[in-house]
Amino acid sequence: MNNKELRGLLGEGDLMIELNNNIIAAYKTGRTGPDISKEFNVSTSKIYRILKKNGIIPRKKSKLELFKGELINKYKYGKSIVSLANEFVVSQECVRNLLIANSVRLRGPKEYGKEYGKKYNINENYFNDIDSEVKAYALGFILADGSLISGSGKSRSHMVTIEIQERDRYILDFINKNMCHNRPLYVRRARQDTWQNTVTLKIISDNIYNQLLKLQLGPNKSFNCKFPLINNKLIKHLIRGIFDGDGGVFFKTPRCGEVSFIGSVEVCDAIQKILIENKISCRLVNLNYYSKPLGRVLIERMSEIKKNCRIYL
Repeated sequence: MNNKELRGLLGEGDLMIELNNNIIAAYKTGRTGPDISKEFNVSTSKIYRILKKNGIIPRKKSKLELFKGELINKYKYGKSIVSLANEFVVSQECVRNLLIANSVRLRGPKEYGKEYGKKYNINENYFNDIDSEVKAYALGFILADGSLISGSGKSRSHMVTIEIQERDRYILDFINKNMCHNRPLYVRRARQDTWQNTVTLKIISDNIYNQLLKLQLGPNKSFNCKFPLINNKLIKHLIRGIFDGDGGVFFKTPRCGEVSFIGSVEVCDAIQKILIENKISCRLVNLNYYSKPLGRVLIERMSEIKKNCRIYL
């Protein structure tokens, strides 16, 4: 399906409006143009054109000067120099020099995954058996809004992160407590009054990472993820986690709206079949996102999925 057919199917401009909104939201969290361009597979110049068209003036300070505090905090919370260099699109030497200039003690290779020698506790077998509502919901939340980061080298651990707005932090607090994880959430303060603070749950664990791989999640999951195979009684909680993690609400009229989720074709196709089997009205739209296939599921009655549930947004 080409972009012209897609616009006709979704309504004129819907896809581009959604793309523009996602780019603007990512830029407002402090990310750079080159970093955003990689995620959305568009040129950096187009990123800045979209920002300018929407009245947003691009930041002119150097990346390291602008994000010095954030970079230092991320390093103290366990992120490596290599990953920080990739995230901020600078050389490893620049990151190292910044840390040294600000009197930050550099970790040795064996300290990765620890915060100055302190290791956090977690239930290392949490996702071995998806046998509860919270586990299914957490799995869906990670599938939709989490990131699986593969470690490199013998001393580097794999990582799972989830970042959401601070006003919804109770979700991450609940998941964190259920996993017996005592690592505090990382709060990133908004740089402007119109922006929102965010909180991040960071899990540094090879076991958790590998369990999620067995459940068919993985890096670049937006395009490659498959629907996890779990107990049928818990599937509705998995789907709620998926929609709460990265769903959106669209109103056709002031009183008529739909909840939608965009993800891999296999995940969206599986969700549609499950909803239809349970007599829940939904639609599936196939998207062509810069030559990469995606699916979009739209539901009119999300309340049917949230009946008798303990945790949701």
